[in-house]
Amino acid sequence: MKEEKPNSQVDIRKLSLDELQKVRVSLINDISGVEQLYASLKFGQSRLMHAREGLNTLLSQDLDSPEAYTKNEALLPLTSSLYAYGRIPEIRHVTVDVGAKYFIRMKPERALKFYDSRTQDLHEELLKLVQAIQRKSKELQTIEIVMSQKASVGQSTD
Repeated sequence: MKEEKPNSQVDIRKLSLDELQKVRVSLINDISGVEQLYASLKFGQSRLMHAREGLNTLLSQDLDSPEAYTKNEALLPLTSSLYAYGRIPEIRHVTVDVGAKYFIRMKPERALKFYDSRTQDLHEELLKLVQAIQRKSKELQTIEIVMSQKASVGQSTD
């Protein structure tokens, strides 16, 4: 049976400049990946907030008024860059994209709760990513300081 070692840490001062450079490149790649994920989640969060704003606009109308369904024209998306004017026939239910190309018909109040919940979940994930970026940036800064110290020691011995 293999014996598992607890998280072992390496003293970076004992690494060579080449090894430090590899760690540095790895950290830069990690930070870049986390930043890309952050940007994707931030974009998703803004889309959810935009959808919520649209739903609030729709709900601001008097649902019992016969004009609520025919009074205002809206720009309806046909594609991501093509829109057409149209009227929404019924606003007592909306169809919500819940992810992975699944759509659920629900009452607007439930849709608002869904958007609030998803926005809050994304906010929490974004905070975790910010912490990860800060932690990795600090590690990168430490590596660069050690590299600088090693380089200056190497130059003084020549």
